[in-house]
Amino acid sequence: MRAVWLAVLLLAASRSTIAVERVVSLAPSLSEIVVELGSADLLVGVLDAGERPAELKNLSSVGRYGQLDMERLLSLKPDLLLLWPGSVGPAQRDQLKRLNIPTYVAEPHSLDQLAVQI
Repeated sequence: MRAVWLAVLLLAASRSTIAVERVVSLAPSLSEIVVELGSADLLVGVLDAGERPAELKNLSSVGRYGQLDMERLLSLKPDLLLLWPGSVGPAQRDQLKRLNIPTYVAEPHSLDQLAVQI
């Protein structure tokens, strides 16, 4: 399953030549999905919004829901960002785009789409 997850991350990043080793999750729900997929070791930072699962307790925080700490995020040198659009404000999403960090945006509009994106 880990190989499938990595393949999805690589495809989402649209760069088949990079190795994803440093992931920052900008949505608590996506952080928990990464944990459930057995890939928590790829995470180097998470956005906080309450109590974290045990696997994420020692990870760096990049801010709170709606309040991204851009300097902290950049200091983690992520290979990939996991983004749920509502977790980061529009101005910061635009700023993230300009940084050219590969980003996977999860934005399902149905349960079927959610299953496909996971």
